[in-house]
Amino acid sequence: MTCTTGVVSFTVTPAVTASPDAGTASAGTGGTPVANVAANDVVNGQPATLGNGGNATVAQVGNYPTGISLNPANGSLLIAAGTAPGSYTVAYQLCDRLSTPTCSTAVVSLTVTASSVANPDAGTVSAGTGGTPVANIAANDVVNGQPANLATGGNATVSLINPPAGITLNSTNGSISVAAGTVPGSYTVAYQLCDKLTPATCTTSIVSLTVTPSSVAMPDAGTVSSGTNSTAVANVAANDFVNGQPATLGTNGNATVAQVGTYPPGVTLDPTTGSLTVAQGTTPGSYTVAYQLCDKLTPATCSTAIVSFIVTASEVANPDAGTISSATGGTAIANVVANDVVDGLPATLGANGNATVTLLTTGTPLVLNTNTGSVSVAQGTTPGVYTTVYQLCDKITPVTCTTGTISVTVTAAEVANPDAGTVSAGNGGVVVANVAANDMVDGLPATVGPNGNATVAQVGTYPAGVTLDPNTGSLSVAAGTAPGSYTVAYQLCDKLTPVTCTTGVVSFTITPGVGGTVFNDANGLTDNQINGPGTNAGGLFAILTNSANTVVASVPVATTGAYRFDNVAPGSYGVRISTAAGIVGGTPPAVSLPTNWTTTGEGTTTGGDGLVDGITSVTVGSAEVSGANFGIEQLPTPATTALAARSNPGGTNAITVPPSSLTGTDPDGAVVAIRFVSFPTNVTTLFIGGTSYTAATFPAGGVTTASNVPVHIDPIDGTNGAVASVISFRVIDNAGMESRTTGTATLSFSCPDTLCVPVTIQKIRTR
Repeated sequence: MTCTTGVVSFTVTPAVTASPDAGTASAGTGGTPVANVAANDVVNGQPATLGNGGNATVAQVGNYPTGISLNPANGSLLIAAGTAPGSYTVAYQLCDRLSTPTCSTAVVSLTVTASSVANPDAGTVSAGTGGTPVANIAANDVVNGQPANLATGGNATVSLINPPAGITLNSTNGSISVAAGTVPGSYTVAYQLCDKLTPATCTTSIVSLTVTPSSVAMPDAGTVSSGTNSTAVANVAANDFVNGQPATLGTNGNATVAQVGTYPPGVTLDPTTGSLTVAQGTTPGSYTVAYQLCDKLTPATCSTAIVSFIVTASEVANPDAGTISSATGGTAIANVVANDVVDGLPATLGANGNATVTLLTTGTPLVLNTNTGSVSVAQGTTPGVYTTVYQLCDKITPVTCTTGTISVTVTAAEVANPDAGTVSAGNGGVVVANVAANDMVDGLPATVGPNGNATVAQVGTYPAGVTLDPNTGSLSVAAGTAPGSYTVAYQLCDKLTPVTCTTGVVSFTITPGVGGTVFNDANGLTDNQINGPGTNAGGLFAILTNSANTVVASVPVATTGAYRFDNVAPGSYGVRISTAAGIVGGTPPAVSLPTNWTTTGEGTTTGGDGLVDGITSVTVGSAEVSGANFGIEQLPTPATTALAARSNPGGTNAITVPPSSLTGTDPDGAVVAIRFVSFPTNVTTLFIGGTSYTAATFPAGGVTTASNVPVHIDPIDGTNGAVASVISFRVIDNAGMESRTTGTATLSFSCPDTLCVPVTIQKIRTR
């Protein structure tokens, strides 16, 4: 192949394309309506880029309107705040960066919108004076980026929107005015700010106003007498003002009044009417008190003023009267000045008092105590009416005095004072030794009898068993009178002519008791009765316990066996007998009897309570409990005998045991039976009555038989027949009680002659 070379010559021409841009900004804030005018442009087929490493430059074409500028470094188009609102078109040139630049021109369409900014305002003014709380509401406002100007050549106008009464706007200078007398409070008033373009652009804002209250309290003065309740000032608020208006009190008023601090005693401010009153008896002198005047707003606004007033002096001594019995004497009038007034205050005596008193009339039995004001008479003063005059003075210099009267009636009187006592139903006795012992007759202690100054007699019918002795005044209750609470009346009379009498009462209680007898019940309950002679077995106590098993009472049992607990309250109790006394409030001692004694039964019924334990239960109501009896008896004692030795018969032979060796003694009865407690020693067979026993057949609990039953034994043969047979037994008395000790009958046997062979013991010697 044969080749050759040719050339192609062509030219690449530069191409720069600048495209139009558009943007919007507010006149109030300005801004960057176009971030980069070259952002949509193309340089030599590439997106236009600005700056040091870019491929293009931009520059403004012609003069831009005031406030509009182009930043060639980044292509941003800027609008300054305050630029006049409107539509704008500006041109810019786009060039590449070749040695011979190629350029293109484009336009930017801009819109600058109007802006009005109205900022809130605030101010304070007094309701009493009114004024201008805000000098110019537009002073902090902005119109299209410029300070709002309300002048004729200014850029803005203002107007109030529905302003409250008393609040006005001067649209020429923007000042807010509040009229004097406007109701105090917080107000929020809206206003409109507009520019002066066509059409106008407007906005609204608020003005916060505080109208402060105003209270003016003026001084007051007055004069009153301490002798009467008076009004020093009819209305302390009558000359006062609240928020520019005359102060008025009450429900529909515009003000309130209240005292300030503590007022002197007797001085009172009525908050409803405003009256300042002074009570009768207020200490004379010059006074100054303060009061507070407040409006009725929330919160209230208050002011303080003073009231100066004078209280004049006054003394009043009022009559006094009293009555006292000649029987007692004493204080007829507690204090003659108690109803008096000195210089408007209640009269008081003594070192710290405000008054003094003295008697002006002498020769009466009335005694005035100048320290206390009491008027007294001595016991036994002759009855009658006594009158005297006293003088009442204050302690001021010079002294001011007045006089009053005292009238005392001394009456005759017999005084029968109540009496009381307690006695046991079981024992009865004198419940009150002398009903007249605490009585008075014509001022002297009452004495009965021939030489006495008084007599006593029963009034009405007394309960059965209750008697009054008119010679001694004693009130007695017979034993067995029904328990309960009683009240009887008696008449006390003096021995004068005519007789003067009075009546007194005696209240007394007859308390139920618990009692019974400890019997030496030698036959026990064999007759189903707790009986026998009474005894205390040489030393016993009856002990009463309550339901908590606590000792309520403890008494010795008499040698007759009788015991009794007096004044027992209703309830459930236990009674026990013991050789130890009980301690009231403590745990009762255990049931115990003297040595060799035992209980046979106890209870409130003939046959006992079914338990033989030395304790019985009783229930105390309103009636006496008697017959809580105990049966005790002495136990029998078995005999211990050793019979004379006899020859052992050997073999099977029954030897009779003498009945006298199988018996005992009983201090309060008789031995009626015996119990063989064990099989006799060294015996092969025991014969009791018709029954035979061996060691193997003898009952474990022994054998009980009558004391007169024949008894035989067959002794063992033993070694050469020499043995001792021992029979162990206990005795039982006619109460069925067994001895606590065991007796023995010992039968010794020797060997028979035929078995007793001498034994020769040979001694063997060893070497």
